[in-house]
Order: sequence, then C-alpha cells, then structure tokens
Amino acid sequence: MEPRRLEGEYVFVTVDAEVPGLVTLATVQEVEGLSCVVARSDADRHGLAYDFVAAWISLTVTSALEAVGLTAAISAALAAEDLPVEVDLAQDLLRLFELGAPQGTLY
Repeated sequence: MEPRRLEGEYVFVTVDAEVPGLVTLATVQEVEGLSCVVARSDADRHGLAYDFVAAWISLTVTSALEAVGLTAAISAALAAEDLPVEVDLAQDLLRLFELGAPQGTLY
C-alpha cells in the first residue's frame, strides 16, 4: 500500500442533478442527491456549499470486497492518532480525505 497525496484542496458537495461544467472526481448517488468530490475552486466557482475542506490521500491497494476489516483498521489507526478523515473506498484504492488540513499532515 502506497500513499499518494494529490495537490489541491477538495470538498464534498451534494447536488440534485449534474451541474454543467462541474468536474466531479468521485460521485455516489444517494437518496439526498448526487454526492460529489470536487476541487474546492470548482465548488466555489459554481457557488456550491460545503462543510469542510480536505486534503486527498490515495492508498493504492487491491482488496477483495469479501476481505473484512481493512477500512476499519485504517480508520482505527488514524483515529488513534487523532487524525479526522473521511474514507472513500473504490475497486482498487482507498481515498482518505483529511479534514481541515489542506496542506495535509498524513502524508
């Protein structure tokens, strides 16, 4: 597993429908609307509200969905260090959004 910090500041926004010109980097369709991860500058340009600014750290890891505990173990280790993160799991990587740390303290 190798961490890689992406440059920039990122935010989570929720929209009712696709926003023309908005570059979404990750999305999840939820009951409340379409949740998107976008660059903070893009959210600001489109006037979208967000609750926090985060750094984006990707952990490249291949893990079967049947394997229980990887996300929990990573979350527990970060919580033990008092590092607040939002975890977003994808097929071949784990995305960590370090809350309130645009410069990043994880990596």
